[in-house]
Amino acid sequence: MITSLLSRKIGGRPVKWIEDRMEYLQAGGGQAWDRRYQGWLAVKKDGTVTGFKVTLIDDIGCSAESFAAVGAIKPLASFTGCYTISAASYDLTIVATNKVPSSAYRGMGPPPHNWCWSS
Repeated sequence: MITSLLSRKIGGRPVKWIEDRMEYLQAGGGQAWDRRYQGWLAVKKDGTVTGFKVTLIDDIGCSAESFAAVGAIKPLASFTGCYTISAASYDLTIVATNKVPSSAYRGMGPPPHNWCWSS
């Protein structure tokens, strides 16, 4: 957004944004989630999923944006998706720590939970 405004201010010429790793971390650009999932499925012999349970601990870091919590809640919609599942449980614990704050990244939550496997 800043580069767009600066470009307009100087007559539409291109503007390049450069930052080092420390500037990125200090600016709250945390897009790497620290999540711990446990998942269980209830499946019939014919492969029909009748239920699932997911337990998630989400470390949102310090001073996280309010969207971080939304990003932790959003995976529930993706777990059920377009399927008819008669029973679903989603146990979410959000933890604030002294780590780099997490923030929204495009889909705000879906990428990490796509790798949640049932044991």
